[in-house]
Amino acid sequence: MLAVTKSSVSIAIDEAIGTDLIRAIGSAQGIGRHRWDALAKAIHGPLVYLSFVMMA
Repeated sequence: MLAVTKSSVSIAIDEAIGTDLIRAIGSAQGIGRHRWDALAKAIHGPLVYLSFVMMA
């Protein structure tokens, strides 16, 4: 079974999107983890993003 924690997804999103872009966007309060996840997938594609999650 694959265990993916919220913190590993957060790390993967940070690595996929990049700290510079995250800082440029700002805190984005209320945007939710799912929308950050969608942005990461849009940038890299779902399979590449999955590799970020697996490495986190």
